[in-house]
Amino acid sequence: MCYRLQWDIQRGDAAANLQSAARLLARASASGAAMAIMPEMWSVGFAGSELHREADHLNERLVFLAEMARTHHLWIAAGSLPEVASGKKVFNTLFLFDPAGTIRFSYRKIHLFPNSSEPKYFQSGYALPEPVKTGKWVIGAGICYDLRMPELFRVQARQGVNLFLVPTQFPDPRLDHFHLFCRARAIENLAWLAGINRIGFDGTLSYSGGSAVFGPFGEVIATAEKAEEVVIGEIDAGEIQRVRREYPFLKETLVLDSLVANQPLTPPLDLR
Repeated sequence: MCYRLQWDIQRGDAAANLQSAARLLARASASGAAMAIMPEMWSVGFAGSELHREADHLNERLVFLAEMARTHHLWIAAGSLPEVASGKKVFNTLFLFDPAGTIRFSYRKIHLFPNSSEPKYFQSGYALPEPVKTGKWVIGAGICYDLRMPELFRVQARQGVNLFLVPTQFPDPRLDHFHLFCRARAIENLAWLAGINRIGFDGTLSYSGGSAVFGPFGEVIATAEKAEEVVIGEIDAGEIQRVRREYPFLKETLVLDSLVANQPLTPPLDLR
């Protein structure tokens, strides 16, 4: 079972957010969760100039998460945390822990939302996610604005990913976009996708949650309302194997690759 942890992230208040995370991880474990997924920038929110100071505490946060994973015997997709980059900028980095408390996966968000202050405080990652294999699962990821970049998810699907973990902070005006992008990425890659959002307020922005798990045909398996919640989603790797055999859509990308390889590149369109 896949659980999404959704709460009101307190901007700049790491102690309060750590307390919320510990409480909700314990609830997820008591409910029989195998994996718990946390929101983007859950430790202090998008705290501007404070992000670099929070990044200096990254090792402490990782120790906390490893302890939570071991204590509750959970896979924990630790949303994302600020990680020191160059100058005063930070990476927006997702960490995946196994139940032994070992980091099995980290991914630095590549795409920064240009209509916000993200480019001012964050540095783009430069490496594609490396899928993690565990049993029948092959786990990949994206972070928030990455959802608008279908190529990132298609590359991972071609590597066998059947479960995407996508922590976000999608504000209310674009909540419908969040669900639409999640459904599209799940459908076009015939994969499970867990999208995690937050609730509450941060300055002038409000957040309505809506964390959800989407199936390979875009069906909503479980979703959250505008409240603090531990959202349960039952997922099955065997379902993806069956669907991909019955609907071999991903093989069409091989044809596209061949066409592109044999044709000269044309100048990009000027869409301004």
